Amino acid sequence: MSTFVNGSHRSDISGYFEWWYFHFVADNGFAANLILHETDIFGLRKIPYVSMAVQFLDSQPKYYRKDMDQVVIGRNFYYLKVSDRSFFETEKGITISLNFTSGEIFKVEIEKLSQPLILNDGILYEDSLTQRQSLWVVDVPFGKFKALFEANGIKHILKGSVYHDHQWGNIPIQDFVSDWIWGSFGNKEETIIYFVINTQYGSQIQRFAKVSPSRVEGFVKYGNASYVETLSRMDMPETYEGYPMVLFPDKTRLSVRILRANLMRSRVNEKHDNFGATYLRWAAIAKYYDGFLHTLPGITEYVRIRKDR
Repeated sequence: MSTFVNGSHRSDISGYFEWWYFHFVADNGFAANLILHETDIFGLRKIPYVSMAVQFLDSQPKYYRKDMDQVVIGRNFYYLKVSDRSFFETEKGITISLNFTSGEIFKVEIEKLSQPLILNDGILYEDSLTQRQSLWVVDVPFGKFKALFEANGIKHILKGSVYHDHQWGNIPIQDFVSDWIWGSFGNKEETIIYFVINTQYGSQIQRFAKVSPSRVEGFVKYGNASYVETLSRMDMPETYEGYPMVLFPDKTRLSVRILRANLMRSRVNEKHDNFGATYLRWAAIAKYYDGFLHTLPGITEYVRIRKDR
C-alpha cells in the first residue's frame, strides 16, 4: 500500500501545483488522456477543471474541457474523491463519470492490477535550500478499464489498459525544468514507463519502471533517452517524427514510434510571465525484444521551458 495520499494536497503556499493524470488505451485503438487539475500544469490557474483528449484509430484527436469550480477535491484523503463523485477511488479501483457541456459523456471503471510505483520517496526534484519539492507518484502503473464514451449520439463501449499518476508540490515545473520527456506504454500483461528531465541547472533526473501484476521494478539512474536532446534543439519540435531508442538500466532497448499524425495535444511557444513553454503529447507504439517481441501502445510527451532573459 502507498504511504502517500492520492487525495488533494491543496495549499495557499506560493508555487503550489497539482494534477492527476490518466491515460486509457483500448483494444480497438481508442486512446484518451484525461487530467483532473487542482491547478494548471504551471500552478498559475488555481481553479479545478478537467481536460481530455481522445483519438480513435486513423482519426484526428479531439479535445474536451470541463470546469470543476463548483466541486471540491477531497483534501488529505487516502483515496481520490471529488464531492460530486465524478472521481471516486477505493482500494481496488477508481470510477470516473463526466458529462461535458459540449454533450460528450465519459464513464469509466478502473481496476487496479499492481501496487503503486514510488521512486525516491516520491520526490522528483527538491531544492534543499528552500525545502521546496516536486513529487510524482504512480498510483496505478498497471490497470485495466471498461468505459462508455458517447459523442455525437454514438455510444462507444471500450475496454483496455490504464495508467494513472499524480503530481504535486510547491516548486512548479517552470522553476526547475528545461526539457522533459515521459512515456508510458502497456498492454494486458505489463506497463513500461520512463521519465527523463533535463533541469535548468545542468543535471538530469531519471525514472524508469517495468510493472506487471507480479512485480513493480524501478530505477533512478543509468538509463538513457537521448531523444530529449534532439527535441531540445529543434525549433519546431511539434514536427518531430522518428523511432527513438530508450535504454533502460536493465538493458531493455525500447523502440518508440512517434508520428506527427498522432500528436494528441500541442501547446507551442506559449508566453507566460518570465518564461515560455511548449507541451506536446503523442499517441505512440513502443516495442522491445527479450526473446519475445513485446508491442505496447501508449503515450509519450515532451515539455520545454525557457526562462526569459
